[in-house]
Amino acid sequence: MKQSFIRATEFGAVPDTGEDSTEAVRKAIAYCRENGIGKLVFERGRYDFKHPTFLDQYDKVMKQGVHMDLGQSSDQKVIAFELEDMDHFEWDGGLASFVFHGLAQPFAFVRCRGLLLHRFTVDWERPLFSVGTVRSTDGSSAEIELLEGNEVDGAVPVAALINYDPASKYPLIGSVESFSQIERTEQSAPNRLKLFYSKPQSMEPGMHLLLRHVLNYRMGILLYECEQVRVRDVTLHYTPGMGIIGHRCEGLEFVRLSVKPSKGRILSTNTDATHFISCKGHIAFDECYFEGMGDDAVNVHGFYYKPVRKIDEYTVEAEANVEIHAQSEKTDYPDIGDRIEWVSRGTMEPFAEGEVVDVRMKEGGILQIRFRNPVPDFLMASGLMANATRSASLSIANCTVRNNRARAFLVQTRNVRIENCTLDHCTGTAIHVTCSIHWYESLTVSDVTIRNNVFRGCGFGAGTIGGAGVMVISAECDTPTAYVQRNIRFEDNVVYGRQGLGISIQSAEGVTIEKNRFMDCHPIAVIDRANEVAFENNEYGSGGGVIVVGREIAEGAITLGDEHCRIVLK
Repeated sequence: MKQSFIRATEFGAVPDTGEDSTEAVRKAIAYCRENGIGKLVFERGRYDFKHPTFLDQYDKVMKQGVHMDLGQSSDQKVIAFELEDMDHFEWDGGLASFVFHGLAQPFAFVRCRGLLLHRFTVDWERPLFSVGTVRSTDGSSAEIELLEGNEVDGAVPVAALINYDPASKYPLIGSVESFSQIERTEQSAPNRLKLFYSKPQSMEPGMHLLLRHVLNYRMGILLYECEQVRVRDVTLHYTPGMGIIGHRCEGLEFVRLSVKPSKGRILSTNTDATHFISCKGHIAFDECYFEGMGDDAVNVHGFYYKPVRKIDEYTVEAEANVEIHAQSEKTDYPDIGDRIEWVSRGTMEPFAEGEVVDVRMKEGGILQIRFRNPVPDFLMASGLMANATRSASLSIANCTVRNNRARAFLVQTRNVRIENCTLDHCTGTAIHVTCSIHWYESLTVSDVTIRNNVFRGCGFGAGTIGGAGVMVISAECDTPTAYVQRNIRFEDNVVYGRQGLGISIQSAEGVTIEKNRFMDCHPIAVIDRANEVAFENNEYGSGGGVIVVGREIAEGAITLGDEHCRIVLK
């Protein structure tokens, strides 16, 4: 009878010993792969992963100054557990805690189908951030007293910093932050670190700072070209980059995923909790919890390709991941049969589309793409290409996002439902509906419903866009129009504002704001370059509601069906 599962203990991975279990788990994975075994089971307890390569990687960053941020030294980065082409495989963590030492990417799942990851926690013995208090500053330096347990060994790098309040139940503030501006450091005592900079920083004595020593190393869990993946009852207490990245995947489900700092810490993931690139099918979140991340909870997008040369009437060469690195550090490309929208670079609006009939990868990140129909000259002169086939639908239900830096949800895809969620003191705008020429993140958005959610005090620090705490609809491009994002409903939500702007609506057509309760939002909304915007049956609290309208709004573009709301010109 074929063996259906194995236990990690059979290969020497024994919990609660303090010994390094890396090679034992690697042997177990290899045995599963070689013998077609579909389930690896762990006993409950703590497993330490402190392979010499992980410790060496940590020293390279912290002591030798090797740059290992996104897109840097990619060939030197270490992966703890890599599973490739393992179909219908189950990783049963048995409620174990996986604690990493040093620096490594914990998991990479590549071309796996029917994958189940569940019942485990990921944490770090010494995360790659420190917290402390500013003791002195001048025009070019600041001395930081590090808290107990945050001592460093030498002149460690500081890739980014952000202020926080240790006495608050919402500690992340983000009114002061900087990226890549600390030129060097000196250690004056085991618990003292002096930061040097040439650009003025807004630090003051007594301010509490969180220092990220690396900004965006690799993710905790990579899903690349995987299909039908379920992640259930998994907790990420810390990862030195993003938490989970899904790239070119199809069908992803997250149930009771928790991303939150372990007790006594402030930061969970260095950057986004979850991030999805060029996926298709459906991405679903249910009963998930996000707290203390260094960036957004969920971001779903594709990439714009930039055409660089026309080979013939049907074929172009294009750059993928223009001016940026794919967050997965993996290749992004379309498949044969994919529907590609040809997009105006200035407005982000699609003007035509083509079907891919052949794709070839060339050196230097160049894609040679052949279409079924002729390529218009406008594409070569002023266009980009967005993969409409790889724009996964998205549902986020019954989730909480609490006190992370920046936004809760960044929506850059189509057919989206966000409902029954609580978005609580995100430092930035809670929901951002957009597409971006700056990050080359596609595509234009349509058919979004945001319903029955509670917004509490968002938009007071880093990641607040245009002063809006609740939602921003925009197109990040040079010459945006009123017809970029379409069919967006915001209904039956409860908003507790911060006496500032609630919603910003720009570059959108067909936006309905209906049956919401707005409290302490002044004004309720700012609207410009938009069409077919309706406010109906909303409650605005004492004083009613004010909508500020810009000069580029056409007559009749806004329908105001609320008695206690008025429009004023910007």
